[in-house]
Amino acid sequence: MIKWLDSLVAKPDHPFADLQEVDKVLSELEVDDPVKSLDELSFWLDSVSRIDEFSTDRRYAIIDLLDQAGKSHQRKIGKDYLCARRLQKYQEHRLWTGNYQFLKHVGNAYLHCFDQNQSARKESGVLKQIFPYVVSRALRNIANQLKWKLLRYGPAESEIWKDLARLYQNAEKRGSVDTPVTIYPGVSGESTLKQEFLRTVMLGVSSADSLIPARLEIAEHIIWHLSGLFTLDKQRTAACTHCFNLDGSKPPSRIAKTHGTIDTMRFFGAGEAMNELKKLIGRIEAIGVPREIDLGGVYNPKFVLAVLEHLKVYWSDKPPARRHERRHLVARLSVVHGFDAVSAAIAGEIGGPFDDDDIESWIAENVSDGGYGAIVPRVKADWIRIGGMVALKSESESIWRVGIVRRISCDEKKQKHVGIQCLSKAAFITTLCPISTPVPLALATGEPRENLQCILLTPVREGAGELSLLLSAGKFSSTDSYQMMINNREYRLVPAKLVEGGEDFDLAKFAMLERAAAA
Repeated sequence: MIKWLDSLVAKPDHPFADLQEVDKVLSELEVDDPVKSLDELSFWLDSVSRIDEFSTDRRYAIIDLLDQAGKSHQRKIGKDYLCARRLQKYQEHRLWTGNYQFLKHVGNAYLHCFDQNQSARKESGVLKQIFPYVVSRALRNIANQLKWKLLRYGPAESEIWKDLARLYQNAEKRGSVDTPVTIYPGVSGESTLKQEFLRTVMLGVSSADSLIPARLEIAEHIIWHLSGLFTLDKQRTAACTHCFNLDGSKPPSRIAKTHGTIDTMRFFGAGEAMNELKKLIGRIEAIGVPREIDLGGVYNPKFVLAVLEHLKVYWSDKPPARRHERRHLVARLSVVHGFDAVSAAIAGEIGGPFDDDDIESWIAENVSDGGYGAIVPRVKADWIRIGGMVALKSESESIWRVGIVRRISCDEKKQKHVGIQCLSKAAFITTLCPISTPVPLALATGEPRENLQCILLTPVREGAGELSLLLSAGKFSSTDSYQMMINNREYRLVPAKLVEGGEDFDLAKFAMLERAAAA
């Protein structure tokens, strides 16, 4: 094909009119700096898209070379972005921007091919041959753009949904949605345009704003794994839970009574994938993560199960109900974050681990018995992540409440909105003293166990019971018992279970046994 293209007489005024120049540019890419390499490729993709004189087939040949040259650099950036425990703001911005801008330029280039083909007076045999690849790669790219937007909890631009709609609508008219196509050689095997469409809309309705990046990565791979089992229909059926209008630019949504059956409405849902999802949950509980399932990395089975349970809830035919009624509220919230600062706030130790400068001021939008919805000032948003630990109180309150960031979203103005689950109405600082217990000689370290400062979330009542405690991250042990003094009474605490482990904390439950009154 390249020799045939080079035999064309009329060539555009562009270096890539000669395809050998493309090979030269690719050979000079920075191997050790993937962001710089993608920036270079983005420049050339943009320049090719600006030249109208390229024929569709030549344009596609050039884009194909540039697109595939970026794959290894994208994989490196994705690994660095997802696997780093804590990126500096500059690093995070550089990695995210480099990859997302490349995705945008690749997507725009394929869309240019699509539009150019649509405007052609007559579709040649060569154009018919490459057109499924143009559309399938454009759809795959839209899914990747959505994923990277969700990694930053940002809203997907309306163009993402608009382009998805017009590409799929055209494929339906051609009758090619179920035709198998190998989108990239050796990558992910065969797919269909219907599967690529469903992967995008199913990711869009999976409540990614409550998933940390690593869990979003798992969710995306599970969606890919199950995409052949999703259902799509032009009519409302019992298997369809969500819908998407091909004649608009709005994201997919759960089906409501107001959604009538119109020509451009498409109804979709998990379908048979739900049963497969439940079977997969059972397999992982029994034997761990199956080797044949690619999750993009190696993860703890419990970590994977949490994602699968999340998807099961949001793919079900009934939307998850709120546990507490939400009420509109506009109020200032004082907020500190991290275990040490939260502990100090509860203890009233201003000027200790934190001072007035460390207290952030957020605006509460709504409140319920279970927590707050709040707006975060842009300059204070760097540390915020799903699972982050905070202490907060309104101007009318005198005590700090402990909460966990459960949901993050970003509006069109790049203003962050967070959902915070409050763990209790009040919290108290207490100290746990280790109880010496015999251990096997092989396990003895010779180092005495230290007292643990913790945050008590459950009111202590006389007699036996169960307590919820927040410990510093990594401090919970299923084998260590403690004693605790509250109101001149001594209690023995036996570890029951680790409820949740975060970057800042361990949330654990302990069985409480009251002992003889202290002297």
